[in-house]
Amino acid sequence: VYGPYPNDTIVPKPMENAVGIKPEFRNYFIGGDSFSSDTCGSCHNILLPKVTNEGVIVGASYEQTTHLEWVNSDFAPGGPEFQSCADCHMQTHYKGQDLSFEIANIESNEFAPTTNRLPDEDITLTKRDTYARHALHGLNVFINQMFQQFPVLLGFRQIDYMTGSSVTPQLITGERSMVNMAKNETASIKIQDLEITPEGQLYVKLKVINHVGHFLPSGVGFRRVFIEFLVRDVDGNVLWASGRTNELGAILKGTTNEVLMSEQPVKFANAPFQPHYQTITEDDQVQIYQELIKDSEGNLTTSFLRRIEDVKDNRLRPNGYNPELFANPVLFPSPYIQALAETHGQAAFDPFYTDPALTGADVIEYLISLDEQTLSQVHDIQVTLYNQSIPPFYLQQRFRDANRGPAEKDEIDRLYYLTSHLNVNDVIDEAGNQVLKDWKLFISSETRKLNGLQ
Repeated sequence: VYGPYPNDTIVPKPMENAVGIKPEFRNYFIGGDSFSSDTCGSCHNILLPKVTNEGVIVGASYEQTTHLEWVNSDFAPGGPEFQSCADCHMQTHYKGQDLSFEIANIESNEFAPTTNRLPDEDITLTKRDTYARHALHGLNVFINQMFQQFPVLLGFRQIDYMTGSSVTPQLITGERSMVNMAKNETASIKIQDLEITPEGQLYVKLKVINHVGHFLPSGVGFRRVFIEFLVRDVDGNVLWASGRTNELGAILKGTTNEVLMSEQPVKFANAPFQPHYQTITEDDQVQIYQELIKDSEGNLTTSFLRRIEDVKDNRLRPNGYNPELFANPVLFPSPYIQALAETHGQAAFDPFYTDPALTGADVIEYLISLDEQTLSQVHDIQVTLYNQSIPPFYLQQRFRDANRGPAEKDEIDRLYYLTSHLNVNDVIDEAGNQVLKDWKLFISSETRKLNGLQ
């Protein structure tokens, strides 16, 4: 209905005839400034009531703050890396080429003549030489695969009847866009140091760098990003591990098949969760970048409303993030925004979350004790950053809710069918590399040989 193009270039009759609404220009859709990004903020800052398990409203808090995270970063107006939301998510170029199209969803003067056709002057289209791709998605390739593999159950037409099979289906285009965003625009992981200490321990220092202009992950609080850390011999066998998963995406203890208790909050309600680490020494410790909330009974929850106590938020901050900025009552008179100044959990003691000169990254050390024989077999270290938009504990809580009522049960039964039959192993990137496997999406990886240090 509203868009960035001047009224004298708009062809209004098709929309007026189809839906009775006249399309018009609105300047807040012009990309490249803070005004257009504030339009995004009207949906991407979500303030919700906080509700106890008994249904009592006890206040309010922000359930999502993607736009405010951008405001508090070097990507905001006046910052050294200024980019609007549209600069990243609505780019006007693709693979080095500027985009230019005539857009017609209903009719144009190039269509064959027919009865009751509008005159040519009412349907002659203007070429848009600033056409924007709509990469208005995160990294949820899992839901994309559900729509590709179960179109009948989800009621989605995979092939556009206007274009037929001559155009790449939109779900395939979306999949490729998500995979490209994950690998090239999201984050990177680097091995900064690798050595054997005088005490005979394996020491590795990693740096994870956030490339986006908001938290990673952002949006709904159940999304997570985590590090898989593997110590391998010359044949690729894993000698020590942190962050391995099984085929369902549940994180395992070291090199075993034992699912960590922290991955099963429904089964083990009081089990400790994975805190934010600055140093990892044990194989049941995993660096998971996530937000964790407890309900009024002290149980971890993925509810949008039962968000009573924040216990962890070590999601990667954007460059230049300064938590104290939110505490400024002149800039942010809202007490709900001022509450965002608090850093929850162990991340509050990590300067990479509190010092704006360091935010935008995380540095973590691994200090691993291996026996002499195992240490002599170490050939390389492989570290990988993965994303899970639908982690196992989220599905566990949804399936538990199946007994709440017939309507919910029907929907949850369908979700159970979709997720238990979904093939999550066949997504590849343009180079032919597998990027989706075992319910986790590849973001970045690096391998470093020990180079005979032993």
